Amino acid sequence: MENIILIIGLIFILFFVRLFFKRFDNVFKNTERIKELEIQNNEILSELKELKEILKQKS
Repeated sequence: MENIILIIGLIFILFFVRLFFKRFDNVFKNTERIKELEIQNNEILSELKELKEILKQKS
């Protein structure tokens, strides 16, 4: 009887550890995606600034 309770307890512990790592992995992937989007955003902003300067020079 004690062995069955121990096995069930280990299964629940492993289940929660797996959920924790799965969420942590998703957070890490989202963080990488946010960094990529920030880089893209900075590139677009610099291009817009260049275009704005060009338009100022033409007018």
